[in-house]
Amino acid sequence: MATLLDSLSNKSTRAKPSMQKGALVRGSRALRSAPERLSALITYVTFAGQVISDSLTLVPLIGLAVDVMIRLKNVKDESWTHLSADIKVWLPAFLKFFFYRMLIASIPSRMISWVCTPVRF
Repeated sequence: MATLLDSLSNKSTRAKPSMQKGALVRGSRALRSAPERLSALITYVTFAGQVISDSLTLVPLIGLAVDVMIRLKNVKDESWTHLSADIKVWLPAFLKFFFYRMLIASIPSRMISWVCTPVRF
């Protein structure tokens, strides 16, 4: 689901705007149909993102799940409508880790050794 959502929402795939909007709508509906599993999904996807080499594809799904979670209405348990304290702690840490990894991946390898070597005076 994450890969499909990423590929349809990516501007470089040249998907029609109706397909992009449809992917968001259907994804939102699918996530709203199981509100009790949203926090588990966010937890699983973020921890899977640390292992998967192409974790960039997981970011749209995490964003959609958080968006659906904070906008839920008329649910049995109010804890489903907001992020838990655990998620609030490690989700920013994951995003920092993810963006740092993407930054390092975008730097050519010959520059990494130059950037990472300590400067001695």
